[in-house]
Amino acid sequence: MLERLLIPDIRELIAEGDFTTLGEVLNQWLPADIAALLAELPRDEQAQIFRILNSERRAKAFEYLALETQEYLLRVLPEAEGADLLNRMAPDDRTALLEEVPKELSTRMFALLSPDQRRIAESLLRYDRDSVGRLMTPDYVAVGKDWSI
Repeated sequence: MLERLLIPDIRELIAEGDFTTLGEVLNQWLPADIAALLAELPRDEQAQIFRILNSERRAKAFEYLALETQEYLLRVLPEAEGADLLNRMAPDDRTALLEEVPKELSTRMFALLSPDQRRIAESLLRYDRDSVGRLMTPDYVAVGKDWSI
């Protein structure tokens, strides 16, 4: 809802070329709200907005986008930005994306991953498509038995 109320203001900032202010504002938004905003905008404005986000916010918002929007952005982003985005994604979200995009894009995306992230993606993709293994994340927390809250 927030995004619909602010679209006229956002479009005004785009028209004025005031990407500094726009970036300062949007980098304070929740990733889900950024994704909702992008869904309301035409493709060219989606790419403009997406590129002004900081790397961490961009990766988090990307995970909330529709598959078609994710594919579009991966095709239009420079390779270095696409690599940074893919390497920052949560492993389980990246696995879901890799299995849904067309093969040529999946192959290109795989090549952009760092060796560590590629290894993680390969291990998750070894699980059957309909298994819980595809939904797992390799991230975990170790807690000492003598720790207190």
